[in-house]
Amino acid sequence: MRRMKLFDVRIVCVVLVYVCVAGNTFADSRYYTDYVLLKVEVEGESELVVLEKTGAVILNCIPGVGEMRVVAGPKQLDEINTAGLKYTVLHDDVQQLIDKERDRPFRSNPYEEFFLDYHQYDNGVGSILWYMNQLVLRYPALVTMVEVGITVEGRTIWGLRITGDTAVNKPAVLIVGCQHAREWITSTTGAYFATHLLQNYGVDSLVTELVDNVEFYIIPVVNIDGFEYSWLDSSTRLWRKNRRDNSDGSWGVDLNRNWGVGWGGTGSGSSPWSELYHGSGPFSEPETASLRDFILEHSNIRSFWDIHSFSQLILWPYGYTAELPLDADYYLQVGLSMQAAIYGVHGRSYGAGPTYTAIYPTAGGSLDWVYDYQDALAFGLEMRPQQFDPGNVGFELPAEEIIEANQEIVPAILLAADTDWVRLPIRFVFPDSLPRLIEPGEETIVEAEIRDQFEVFAAGTASLNYRYRQEDSFVELTMIETTGDKVYAVLPPADCQDAPEFYLTATSEEGAVVFSPPNAPDDTYKVVISNAEEVFYQENMDENPGWDTEGSWAWGVPQGKGSHNRDPVAGYTGEYVYGFALDRQHVLNPLPGSFVPIPVSHTGLTEVHVTTFFNDWATGDYRSDQPALYLTTPEIDCSGRYDVNLRFRRWLGVESSSPNFDDATIEVSANGIHWHVVWRASDTGNNVSDDSWQLQRVSLSGYADNCPSVRIRWGMGPTDSYVTYPGWNIDDVELTSAVCEMK
Repeated sequence: MRRMKLFDVRIVCVVLVYVCVAGNTFADSRYYTDYVLLKVEVEGESELVVLEKTGAVILNCIPGVGEMRVVAGPKQLDEINTAGLKYTVLHDDVQQLIDKERDRPFRSNPYEEFFLDYHQYDNGVGSILWYMNQLVLRYPALVTMVEVGITVEGRTIWGLRITGDTAVNKPAVLIVGCQHAREWITSTTGAYFATHLLQNYGVDSLVTELVDNVEFYIIPVVNIDGFEYSWLDSSTRLWRKNRRDNSDGSWGVDLNRNWGVGWGGTGSGSSPWSELYHGSGPFSEPETASLRDFILEHSNIRSFWDIHSFSQLILWPYGYTAELPLDADYYLQVGLSMQAAIYGVHGRSYGAGPTYTAIYPTAGGSLDWVYDYQDALAFGLEMRPQQFDPGNVGFELPAEEIIEANQEIVPAILLAADTDWVRLPIRFVFPDSLPRLIEPGEETIVEAEIRDQFEVFAAGTASLNYRYRQEDSFVELTMIETTGDKVYAVLPPADCQDAPEFYLTATSEEGAVVFSPPNAPDDTYKVVISNAEEVFYQENMDENPGWDTEGSWAWGVPQGKGSHNRDPVAGYTGEYVYGFALDRQHVLNPLPGSFVPIPVSHTGLTEVHVTTFFNDWATGDYRSDQPALYLTTPEIDCSGRYDVNLRFRRWLGVESSSPNFDDATIEVSANGIHWHVVWRASDTGNNVSDDSWQLQRVSLSGYADNCPSVRIRWGMGPTDSYVTYPGWNIDDVELTSAVCEMK
């Protein structure tokens, strides 16, 4: 399994190297006077090391090769100039950005004007806790205060419970904000969403129905200690962690690396000085332990939201591994629907995908634990802004955007709260997937698992209802129960002219009948009959197909170059291929700032300077320290196609005997936004060193079947600092699909 390589976990996700690590407050509130915001172009790991050694603050969550946003004072800027690093000044006064955020006009009505400013957690009238109590006073029939737990410094974590009284057995939705102290916009979301529910109850039919039948638990600020600390003065504004005294001069644990699933893995820090420090053990912090206990005590929690900033992303499990969750298709369906709902409010584009690949690895994150242990639909949200811009360093979202930023995510949370995963008392899941394609003349087994949500499955009530022609009536089959609430039924043989469709039903002990899909029988699961295949897309590379290329991807004639297995000298058929580094030349580059004086006593000379070189590109090879670069097809129409497979000829060389070395991948997307890895070299467990053309075949069925806009891409990288190989050569690309022939 490929893991993203972290260069230095001490400098991750907007790290500030505080002089006041022992908790002292700076007397000088103008800490960032004369600091500038830069965009630095880091061309290799060696340049990253040089940049880190200057002591400048790297704002990117995962420092690496590429475009880095950096806050630098006069001393750091001098060192950056001396090192010869390329940069652009985005803003010449970081202190001005922070002052602007804190410059608030007087508000005469702190309740009505609450969302015009940011607020501290508990400092009297106008604070977040004051506003929560105001909601309880104004809407006593719908909302109550809930005590969740305590912080490391002994503060009480408070939440709101919002619900009506018309239903008895209710599912619950839990929303938490501000696990990371500096993400001030997330401290507003809980109060804003609660206000939306309460003000629209009895007015908006969807809100009214949800509030009557769902419990909403809302915890606006989890990391209260860190959040309050970020308000002390400008020197503490970008504090991220909680306020744990680590007893070594360092302070704080990253609460969103302190959860139990994947704890301590890639994407977390073992050093207490790291901004990603995962703590001494899973749930070592009272904040995360309190949330864990609260969730376990409320077994009806079916949906969980962890609100963060920034990047404008909708995230779901997993964060600790690149493996997709069992319910990946469900997450994708709901995630893309929420993406459209957000865009429909103010036209803001939010990305969507599993945390590991959509943003970066996050071992020990909340989403993975809630999904695995609570079987809840767990989403993370990265709010505005989408990226750095000259007007802010990311976390100082202007107060003028508080209302719009929250308005656009309200429909996404409501949408998730109204899914069958949340609303159904019991639910069908399909660990082995439903049959999409069956052989003519053969029986087909349909397997499922019935999960208790907030009611209990009544044994003997599961059935499968099927028909093979639309004009026929559905035939009911009682499903056979095995262990662990697993059930199955057997569909009888069909022929080429049939169009099988089916749906499932089950009943809870409390008498609730559920359907899968939820709108059955109007919606059903459909099956295609097939046992042969045809080619419906083909590129032999004799002419340039014009695919999108990044980096050294190119269409051309391979030159037989490379430092290990060499490239071919022609395609599998014809001369031309798509390949990586087809004719790259060897270059030897000095490391920036690498002129090292050697003492005279060591040399016998008057003065010696040694220049350290690194092997930048090898002839015909991919590059060291290279990010993933892609060759991408245009949209391919797979409508009406099932059992879609990719097959092509490859000549590949890549050092992949360890997940820490290099990688090559094949990915597929149904929308051009969310990509699924369907093959990767690092999963083979060995270096790939082809010395002849190989036929490679990959199933795309789970992502491409009946999809009108399929894209496929080949990835080269990321790579490490050492051994390089020639990379991909690709020829004779075909897509096939199934057709039916009776035996």
